[in-house]
Amino acid sequence: KTEMTKKPRVLVMGVDGATFDVMTPLLNAGKMPNFASLMEKGSSCNLRSTVPILSPVAWTTFSTGVNPGRHGIFNFLKRKDDAYEIIPSSSSQRRIRPFWKVAGDSGKRVAILNVPATYPPDRVNGLMVAGDPTPFHDERRVYPPEAYRELEAKFGRNFLKPAPPFRREQTFLNGLLKSVELWTDIAKHAIENRDWDLAVVVYTATDTVQHFFWSAMDASHPSHSEESAARFGSAILSVYEKIDWAMGELLSLVDDDTNIVVLSDHGFGPLNRSVPLTKWLVENGYLSYLPGGQDKRLSGIQDTLRFILSRLRLTEGLPPIGTLRYVDCARTKVYYLGVSGDLYINLKGREPQGIVE
Repeated sequence: KTEMTKKPRVLVMGVDGATFDVMTPLLNAGKMPNFASLMEKGSSCNLRSTVPILSPVAWTTFSTGVNPGRHGIFNFLKRKDDAYEIIPSSSSQRRIRPFWKVAGDSGKRVAILNVPATYPPDRVNGLMVAGDPTPFHDERRVYPPEAYRELEAKFGRNFLKPAPPFRREQTFLNGLLKSVELWTDIAKHAIENRDWDLAVVVYTATDTVQHFFWSAMDASHPSHSEESAARFGSAILSVYEKIDWAMGELLSLVDDDTNIVVLSDHGFGPLNRSVPLTKWLVENGYLSYLPGGQDKRLSGIQDTLRFILSRLRLTEGLPPIGTLRYVDCARTKVYYLGVSGDLYINLKGREPQGIVE
């Protein structure tokens, strides 16, 4: 165990999707005492997120200090160069060094844990465990790779295995709560057993629980029901309270010379309706289908559903997502790929069949 020496350190705790809309009532009720203490001792405010408001975009802006136009991450997915298909975004597409690389290159020791969109992990001066999305949950997610064995010996085989898929609500919720405990334990292990100057740990359970249980909490939501409210109306609150517990665990390990930062990448709220962009593009003359292709226009929706299922690890046996196999690209000016309204101009000289000057 490394003895804590007196030197200024920085501890960053990321809480994905956290919003004062949920936190303020909990703070007022005394349910988040550690967070309330930080707010009292320091300062807090609402911040603007990125455009688009997506986790891989915002966390990459957090790590690089620049907007998406400079760092190059715009979605969970990106258009594959010279092709009409999409591939997962990854840290290898990031154009700007993250601040933990800057710190490490200056001789500082770092521990970077579970920051979204950081796979493959950077070669850091210290320890890094890449966050989702990632196809692997073994040593390929960890740098240096041999550190995986250290963590595996401490936390058990397959310790990075994702939470169980959303088949039973209570099991899924229990998995999210356990994920908070896991990342807290990993962070505590790094803080107590490694020499470090900068530590970053991100909790994503807040984001996930709000995606799946917001309607149970929100009586104004179209999908709200008395049954769901009775069973899971407090699901989101329970994860926020668990995050506050995690903060207390980590804060107990650091001294007054440690600078504390707590932040989220974006807020949260209800999603009551969406716009079918491909249909709008067709109706306005921007996109054309191949003969018979419009009868198969649901493929775009199916591709999006496949992506959602992939986030839940339920895509075994499904074909790859994200092709425009039914679109007449030679007569299309604008097409839609991704998960959040990304429109691509079919640019001449860039796309294989580009027609727009």
